[in-house]
Amino acid sequence: MNEFASVVSVGGLLPSDLLREVAAGSRELHGTSAESYGLAPGERLNDQITRSWNRLTGVWGAFNEYVHQRHENDETATTLTRQRWLNPLFDELGFSGLPTARARVIDGKEYAISHQWGDSVPIHLLGAEVPIDRRSPGVPGAARTSPHGLVQEYLNRSDAHLWALLSNGRTLRLLRDNASLTRQAYVEFDLNAIFEGELYSDFALLWLACHRSRFEGDPPEKCWLEQWSQHAATTGTRALDRLRDGVEAAIVNLGEGFLAHRANADLRDRLASGALSVTTYQRQLLRVVYRLLFLLVAESRDLLLAPGTDDATRVRYRDHYSLARLTRLARVRRGTAHDDLWAGLKVTIRALWRDGEPVLGLSPLGSDLWSPDSVKVLRDARLDNAHLLEAVRNLTITRDAEAKADRTVDYRNLGAEELGSIYEGLLELRAEVDVARRTFTLVMAEGNERKTTGSYYTPTKLISELLDAALEPVLDKAMRKPDPEQALLRVSVLDPACGSGHFLIATANRIASRLATVRSGDVEPAPSDVRRAIRDVVGRCVHGIDVNPMAVELCKVSLWLEAMEPGKPLSFLDHHIACGNALLGTTPKLLAEGIPDTAFKAVTGDDKEYAKALRRTNKAERKNRAQGFLALHRSVSSDVAHLAAAARGIDATADDTPEQVEDKEVKYARLRASGPAVKAKLVADAWCAAFVMRKTPSELPITDKTLRELEDCNHEQLIEDIWASGQSIQAHGVASQVVGRILYLADEFRFIHPHLAFPHVFEVPEDLEDASNLDTGWSRGFDVVLGNPPFLNQLRKLTATQASEVNLRSHRFGDMASTYTDTANLFLALSCGMVCQNFGHVGLVQPESLLAADGALEVRRKITSSAALTFLWLASEQVFSANVLTCALVARMGPRSETYALERACGADFRPLPDLRVVDAKLSQMPTWGPLIADGLGVPRVQLEPAACLADVATTTADFRDQYYGLVPFVVEAIDRKGDIEAGLLVPLVTVGLIDPLHNLWGTVTTRFAKSRWHAPAVDIARLRAESDLGEWADQRLIPKLLIATQTPVLEVIPDEVGNMLPSVPAITVVPEGISLWHAAALLTSPALTAWAAAHHLGASLSTNAIKLSAKQVASLPVPPKSEAWDAAAVEAQSALRSTSREMRLAHLKDLASLMCVAFEVKEPDELIAWWSDRLPKRDTAVDVRDRSI
Repeated sequence: MNEFASVVSVGGLLPSDLLREVAAGSRELHGTSAESYGLAPGERLNDQITRSWNRLTGVWGAFNEYVHQRHENDETATTLTRQRWLNPLFDELGFSGLPTARARVIDGKEYAISHQWGDSVPIHLLGAEVPIDRRSPGVPGAARTSPHGLVQEYLNRSDAHLWALLSNGRTLRLLRDNASLTRQAYVEFDLNAIFEGELYSDFALLWLACHRSRFEGDPPEKCWLEQWSQHAATTGTRALDRLRDGVEAAIVNLGEGFLAHRANADLRDRLASGALSVTTYQRQLLRVVYRLLFLLVAESRDLLLAPGTDDATRVRYRDHYSLARLTRLARVRRGTAHDDLWAGLKVTIRALWRDGEPVLGLSPLGSDLWSPDSVKVLRDARLDNAHLLEAVRNLTITRDAEAKADRTVDYRNLGAEELGSIYEGLLELRAEVDVARRTFTLVMAEGNERKTTGSYYTPTKLISELLDAALEPVLDKAMRKPDPEQALLRVSVLDPACGSGHFLIATANRIASRLATVRSGDVEPAPSDVRRAIRDVVGRCVHGIDVNPMAVELCKVSLWLEAMEPGKPLSFLDHHIACGNALLGTTPKLLAEGIPDTAFKAVTGDDKEYAKALRRTNKAERKNRAQGFLALHRSVSSDVAHLAAAARGIDATADDTPEQVEDKEVKYARLRASGPAVKAKLVADAWCAAFVMRKTPSELPITDKTLRELEDCNHEQLIEDIWASGQSIQAHGVASQVVGRILYLADEFRFIHPHLAFPHVFEVPEDLEDASNLDTGWSRGFDVVLGNPPFLNQLRKLTATQASEVNLRSHRFGDMASTYTDTANLFLALSCGMVCQNFGHVGLVQPESLLAADGALEVRRKITSSAALTFLWLASEQVFSANVLTCALVARMGPRSETYALERACGADFRPLPDLRVVDAKLSQMPTWGPLIADGLGVPRVQLEPAACLADVATTTADFRDQYYGLVPFVVEAIDRKGDIEAGLLVPLVTVGLIDPLHNLWGTVTTRFAKSRWHAPAVDIARLRAESDLGEWADQRLIPKLLIATQTPVLEVIPDEVGNMLPSVPAITVVPEGISLWHAAALLTSPALTAWAAAHHLGASLSTNAIKLSAKQVASLPVPPKSEAWDAAAVEAQSALRSTSREMRLAHLKDLASLMCVAFEVKEPDELIAWWSDRLPKRDTAVDVRDRSI
């Protein structure tokens, strides 16, 4: 499946699609011409590569003879390898006369890299007997660390080099500085395979990718390799889209194939009758695809067959039972109605479940992925060859429409993150089945699982930045422990909305790199050492939650692929990757307080009177349960301690054999079924169920008394009766129907309670006052919480289910969960409660609105009251597929200094900004966080010392949609009705598109209102007063005032001197009371207020280049002391409004700007005015018409 059998691209540095372009000399890729390689006019690249190949094939043969005949004392063959092989090879690559180099020194540490080409390329050449992934005592350049680690560490620490070459004559690696990446990254060429196997095309790629000309650039960032890497990053999304289309097509092939097979009548009958839901069918098809994906990756990386498998067994598997065989067949055949290929594939799948198959070299992998029960519906179903081969064809071959060529998918070099992004897209799709026609289709429908959870794929660069700021400090601390190996394995990381596991895979690679460093002693461990470490890390350190059960499965598949070791089963992950809605759960403290009365708030579909009665009952029960308070939270403490001991025992159990993994599975199943576990979860679920249950007489109530009765139940009796029907738990009177309803609601809403889902992470003390986290009632917690949680703004109209969830979240998060709080903000609040309160780190992607939105105010206060803000990034443009601008932050929980440094970055390229010294006391008082990062967008810093705010000298109001829609029937075109305007019969209607700074555009440009374009929209005021209830509102607006536009680069305001204009939503009305109309106009037009508003309300608008203020925020704008400068600016405001040309208006505006800077005592007015002037509208109203629709 890999076009270049001897080439491995690790970490997406130069991905396989890019290497194909290089080999093909793609026109889309710059730097592939003969001239760019330094060839003379008329010379052809292919001719030069062929000459190099012909020379080197002879040199290779002679070199191998010399190696075999060398003196027995020449253990490394270093001189021989360099002189007889590597020097000729590098001559052909353009490095003629490659000079040796002295050891380089960085911060006192020597790096014994053997060669250097000019200033551009470190080249480390070793003997054929020197492994590049292990230390070799006594060998220069390999003694203290592995050669790979030596070169990689040097690149990461050197400011002068980006790329390097490493070779021992058998293998050649192309490396890049990867300090900013989440995992190791390099391209490896197997020289032995190339020359022994006569792989000319692979050699041609080596020549093209490693030629001297590829490294030359001033600065190094301009070299061809770097440009290619950037090209790969920008075009990678297109390749992923092609593969995603192929995967979707494969699911359709399988779905139709199973439906159509004549032997699958039972499957069709169950779908037709509804006994089998379409959703279940779709999910089981997806599991089949997960299996095919796994096999494609594992086979292509030679990870599937057990170590030591002999050649005959390998051939037997490859030629008869492998997915590679099906891939070969799919390229040349369309397939028949026979089903022997599916039957053969099932042999492989069965072997990977429990027993293995020695005659095929297959060791059992275990796990749900290979369990027969995971595809129970399809276990006995049959699939014809035609549909199976078509599915395989779609999975392995994609069509590049632009290049008009088929592309083979290179699963060997496709990273787990890329695989995750492809398959995460499948969660957006909904299946439609027509049993009669035997058709199966996938459609993107509103309300699909991924969009209703607001999740989006996260770019690797963003993950890397968060890992640097949130994970690395924790790993540094672990490395300083007396036993750093065990300290690293005790690091616990959670992604509360893990999706395909992108964050967790990156995290596992980071921790594994540190673990491999400890075990090997190398600062930059060899890839083989990291591969061995990552399996331990995946099984011990990473945790995830996702509301979508298929995402949970996908996450585990991604982690298994990343951590797979030949001959070993897949790690047991069920106790670390959990399915649930992280926002819907409870805590020991909430449980101890009992079910609150707010749980019985009626929503759509509830009986309001019955809900009130339940509320009264619950209140009385809570009042009478003082003694039960102590009993319940002590029971929670005891239960969690029991669960934690068992969970830690599972973690401590090895899982190197199928029997050990099975032992873990059995222990975990027993733990979940144990009395303490069942009861603790049922009590917690009951607390949540009280919020979301229907409040009607037909539903058995769940009240505070239910909690106490469940708590008093005998463990064994509870488990025995939990599945009973129509009976009671005799000793305590809890109807089993109530228990059943709690279980149903827990499954429907997917409640998850952190202290019960991950008991090995949390501790619950007997006295909750002793908890380190008094808000939750638990101690300890995760060391790091990372992720990109769902973004969902407030819903316009809540369903009854959603309203119940909101009610539950409101009590769980208190003031932090307002009507206008984004879901992502709640994940931030949740994360701060789930990390260790002393040095726990939270790093999350957030909507930019976090910085300033009123709905996020309490979340910001929560963070600043308990954590230090250590990193803040702002996207100045859209960086991934969310429809909102984003930011990201890292918070460190626990004590903090009075002042500390805030690391900052901005833009899709993560451009670093100077660190900001934060005064902790001031940060906790800041109403918004925009000023912390606004300079990254070029907003000048202004320190205003206001004498008052606008609310002290004016009334500010905003209208609502009622006014907007109410005006629609009364708006007329007044372009030819000047007399009616002057007579007051028609009143100009001013939209925000007609407001420029001190320039009323009504009647001079067109605008849009109510989905129509108008030249001069006006309101028939007499009809409005006579025929609607907006007359009083209109009279209140028809007074002298100012109108302010929204979503504008600068604050834009026009005065209405006479009071004969009506505002259209969302224009804001300001009526001065303590100052004149013109003083207010000068104030609101001033550059100082624009800069102040742009900084303090950053994130509120749809663009980083616009300012959006609410009426309340306008009222809070600072006002300077009265001064002559302000008086003079008021005169300039009046003159600007009356100007007859753009040039005159700009002149008055700039004079106003200078005067208001004096009034505000701005220290650097020239910079501020220049910035403000650049943002002023550039149009000439005589020829340019702006369309700014509301």
